[in-house]
Amino acid sequence: MTDLEKQALTDGFRVLLLGCVVDAGQDAIVVRAQLFDGGRPREDVNLDGPFWEVDPGAFRDVSELAARVASPPHVTVVYGRNWRRFLDDHLADVRDDLLVLDLPRTARVLADLAPGATDSDIAGAYNIAHIVVADSPLSPSYEDLLWAVIEAAGKRGLSWQELISLPDDARSQPRFEDYEFGEAALGGIPSAPGVYIMRDANLDVLYVGKSADLASRVGSYFRRIARLPAKLECIRDRISSLEYELCGSELEALLLENRFIDELAPVVNVQRSIVPGSSRYRPKAGAIMVVLPSVARRRIELFFFGSRERALQLRIVTNRPPTAVLERLVLYLCEERKGYRGHPHLTDWGAEGAEICYRYWSRCRDALDWIELGLDRPVAETVALLKQAIGTAARTDAAAEFRLSAG
Repeated sequence: MTDLEKQALTDGFRVLLLGCVVDAGQDAIVVRAQLFDGGRPREDVNLDGPFWEVDPGAFRDVSELAARVASPPHVTVVYGRNWRRFLDDHLADVRDDLLVLDLPRTARVLADLAPGATDSDIAGAYNIAHIVVADSPLSPSYEDLLWAVIEAAGKRGLSWQELISLPDDARSQPRFEDYEFGEAALGGIPSAPGVYIMRDANLDVLYVGKSADLASRVGSYFRRIARLPAKLECIRDRISSLEYELCGSELEALLLENRFIDELAPVVNVQRSIVPGSSRYRPKAGAIMVVLPSVARRRIELFFFGSRERALQLRIVTNRPPTAVLERLVLYLCEERKGYRGHPHLTDWGAEGAEICYRYWSRCRDALDWIELGLDRPVAETVALLKQAIGTAARTDAAAEFRLSAG
């Protein structure tokens, strides 16, 4: 018998096996609380039914059992759906004093099972295949699983504290000592739209990605996680440096990401196939102009895509829309002029960019400021509509609009 098993079977050592299924949507609750002392069952309290039909005394009974294990070395072993909510709502007085062991999660890690392993997989891993861990916390299966886990952990020489922390300790951590940036640097990345580029020690590009929230997206690559997906493992093993470029909107980030992928050919990216003209959502005639925030102060970004089968982005000052520039652009887009003299802040995203714009516009059109530039409308009238749309967007809270348009 291992030291862990001996401790579990010592008189005075208490374990509370607490299973919960709390369904707030249907106001239902199922709970089973079993108190063991020295490995022997002492008390058993069950709750099953709608909240309003459960005897309040049963909740008090469970709370009293929890109070009896609310100090070390005693342990509370939990399982089921929303057990955290039950602890927070009904055991708040002792919640912070409990040593809590998540039984299914610990059992998976201890048996080296994947995070998505089913209850039947867990039962089989512990040679208790004659039972199937059931959805209901009232099932006796969990008691068998508890003692099987204690036996397996004891054979590995684990203490109770080590067993409790096992799921967290087993999570893979990024090796910041191998990177040119530290964990603190991630905290400096803004929660804004943009594109990020990850490189290896030879400065070869590993991966290019975009996000409406760079801080959250980039940070997700370096969180502790039990089992790394293949792509994430490849990036963590090879990454050396990280850079990013801010954008004014998710649409601009999508366009820039596509261009970087084409130009840099990152080795980890699964190359997307963007076929110009494949979008199902297209204007009947003319072009579309979408007004979105800019990363530059007191500026706004205009995205044009339509009859020329290419996307153009024009950055302008919000309080002084350039009439002559807008007139030339409308003539180029709607009257099929062969040339356009350009503008210092004009970006041509090409045919693939037009397809990206169409897809984004079709997904977010109800939350965007946009107008359709018809072929049969006089240029002066079209420019007046453009300036009106620009003025409306300039008076809108750009951050709030972006959250809406991000979809």
